[in-house]
Amino acid sequence: MRIELGQVEAGLRAAGAQRAVADVLGTASSASLVAWVTPENAASDIKKAASTLLPANEIPTKVIGVSAMPLTANGKVDRNLLKQLHNPSSQA
Repeated sequence: MRIELGQVEAGLRAAGAQRAVADVLGTASSASLVAWVTPENAASDIKKAASTLLPANEIPTKVIGVSAMPLTANGKVDRNLLKQLHNPSSQA
């Protein structure tokens, strides 16, 4: 199924996240939808609320709370650094 990451992120914001970034991690055979949200302390509540707002296939398998979104020099969210936070042993 096709997943629109922007729709997932919008659903997480509607569920209470100030900022949200979603991405698909893993290989085609073992892919999982992961999201990072601020505020850090509300990640589990946001995931629960998002489950009532998003279709089942767009609910992240894991929602990780971060204190602030890491940014690149251009001011965009640093997705590679977020992936490293999810899997510290990976080299992005």
